[in-house]
Formats: sequence, structure tokens, C-alpha cells
Amino acid sequence: MRAWSRDREIGGWLVPSAAIMRAVNDDGLWYAMPVLQGERIRLEPLAIEHAEAYLAAVGTPEEAAEIFRWQSPAGGALAVPATVDDARGHIMSALAARARGERLPYAQIEVATGRFVGTTSFAGPDPVLRTVTIGYTWLGREFWGSGYNA
Repeated sequence: MRAWSRDREIGGWLVPSAAIMRAVNDDGLWYAMPVLQGERIRLEPLAIEHAEAYLAAVGTPEEAAEIFRWQSPAGGALAVPATVDDARGHIMSALAARARGERLPYAQIEVATGRFVGTTSFAGPDPVLRTVTIGYTWLGREFWGSGYNA
């Protein structure tokens, strides 16, 4: 029997089972990075091994400029990646933020093809307030309008 099968509705609100609440209240789980998979996209922890695919998803220099203008202000810390080393730098920056407990960076992988399509992160995880922000998200230009970020 799954832990969530004992959830119950009270006053129109779904109240999680005690097992789920114990897990959610374990501060360490706020920083866990399981693989999350839907029908079309799999989120897997971003790793340095993604660098070549990261750069490929960025596309042409013009596409990259359009994607990354939303990620960092002009002259900001996140320059448009033009080489695999640049992509590694982006990933290392994200992994450093993870090491500081500030950000949980994920690669977005197309389930049907295994292609890297972009990134997203859970940022500012706060076990005390039980909050997280979703951000640092980009998709390669060819995936815009695909519904992958819906």
C-alpha cells in the first residue's frame, strides 16, 4: 500500500498521510534530487557530463543570445555559452550553488529521444517555511512552444 493512499480530504483540502508528512518534515529531503519523470520530460540532476548536450541545445549564436538574455542581465555573470568550456562553466556555477544549498539544478531531457532540451532549478529551498522557487529555466529555441515547460 502506498503511503499517499491514506490521504484524506478535510474541508475540501487533501491532507497527506502521516508518512508523507514525516518525509516532508525531514530537512535533508529538501535537498535530495531524485530523477523526476513525466510522459514527455525527465528531470535529472544536472552534471558536468551534460556540457556537450547543453551547448547543442543552446543552438546557434543568435538562438543562444535570445535564450540567455533572460538568464542574466547584460554583462552579468552568465554569459552566452559559445564553447563546451562555457557550458561547463554554466554547469559548474549551478553545481556550486547546489553545494551551498541555494539551488537544485536539473537537466530537462526529452523522454522520447533522450535529448537534452534545457534546464530548470528548484531555488532557495527553505525547509522551515516549506517553500521552493522554480527558476533558472531555459529551453533550446527548437523546443519553444512544445509544451515542455507548461
